[in-house]
Amino acid sequence: MPSFPPRWASLLGLLSVLALLPSVAVAQTVDPAYKADYDAAFRATYDRPSDVEAALTFAKIATLAGDAEAAIGALERVLIFNPDLPEVDLALGELYRSLGSFAMAKVYLDRADAARLSPEDRAKRERLLAEVSGAQSRHRLNASFTSGLRYQTNANAGANAAARIAGASLDFNTIKPKADTNAFATLFATHSVDLGDQDGTSWDTRTLLYGTRQFQRHLINVALIDAATGPRFRLDGNRAGSPTLQPFIVGNVFELGGSEYFSSAGGGLNSTVRLAPDLGLDLTFDARNVSFNNTAHISTANYRDAQQVQGRMLVLYTPTENDLITGLVQPTNYDARKAWETFNELVLSGSYVHRFPAPWTLSELPWSVSVTAGKVWRFYAGRDATVDANTLRQDDEYDIGGSLVIGLANQVDFRLDVQQVWSDSTVALYH
Repeated sequence: MPSFPPRWASLLGLLSVLALLPSVAVAQTVDPAYKADYDAAFRATYDRPSDVEAALTFAKIATLAGDAEAAIGALERVLIFNPDLPEVDLALGELYRSLGSFAMAKVYLDRADAARLSPEDRAKRERLLAEVSGAQSRHRLNASFTSGLRYQTNANAGANAAARIAGASLDFNTIKPKADTNAFATLFATHSVDLGDQDGTSWDTRTLLYGTRQFQRHLINVALIDAATGPRFRLDGNRAGSPTLQPFIVGNVFELGGSEYFSSAGGGLNSTVRLAPDLGLDLTFDARNVSFNNTAHISTANYRDAQQVQGRMLVLYTPTENDLITGLVQPTNYDARKAWETFNELVLSGSYVHRFPAPWTLSELPWSVSVTAGKVWRFYAGRDATVDANTLRQDDEYDIGGSLVIGLANQVDFRLDVQQVWSDSTVALYH
């Protein structure tokens, strides 16, 4: 692959896209890709206005084609002929939820008789009711907690991966790779407050807490707190799916081996854009200062102080309600005090998640499987004479992984992950 573009080129290019995309509004016309199916399904509902299956089919096609209002009209006509259809009530609740009409969504979801729905539809109804109830409140709080055990053939790599998430890297020049097991815990929470301006403006905050405790190598125990907050503006009124823009401030603290190793602070801009009912973009640009502290175990860390500038484009595609495909492009410029710590980085990755009914009768909650793959290129600006004075460092990393998530109870899952990472470098010490 050719060398990484000049320091600012990729990031300014992504920022240009970020500046343009929020002005895009969600079109209300029928997607041409679905036009033939849309017309045929609509004709079926016109010819047979009391046909439940025809109405549900048209509702699905109309939703995919970007015409949720037409889907609602078809389903409400069915209820005129037969008002006691829980699957239609559920579909209407979901459609009104997608349009941001939470009061109407709750009316239909309450009417849907859970006892007469399939296990999967019952779970969907409960999820939608929770979302609608939360959306009707000024304050919305969501949180997920994960804890477990992890075995790593190279525990250094695991600690370094956590540091990179926080916006820096670790210096393990004198520590040889070694296997170890750790206990880990992650808490991710988001909080949103409706500011009451009738335009859907909110104040959004996200917080990540992460920690590991090694069984043997306690010097690479990790603790991280990372938070960002700022107002989020809806650019097309208070309507679900409208483009949003959020300026934010961000900061974190990273602890290694029981001592604060580095902290960072900065700000940025995030935008979400719905290009189609099943296709969305999440765009972020941020800049931060990273400050390192000398510790008892790493006495020369502060020469690694840096300014980091990063862009991120995440594409989310949901071809069906049980499938999610994502793609990530993330360029980073890390400008440290020393040239051999300064680098440009490009991350490309993707994932596929599929949800399916539980294959056993112990729980009605669905399972899911996922696969992930990624590639990282990292180009350093200078040679480190203390390691290899003749070789300019370039790292190439590859990773592939998979997971199985088993629903155990409402909002409780068991997760099994397997991941393999290969790290290649022109400097042998980092291979």
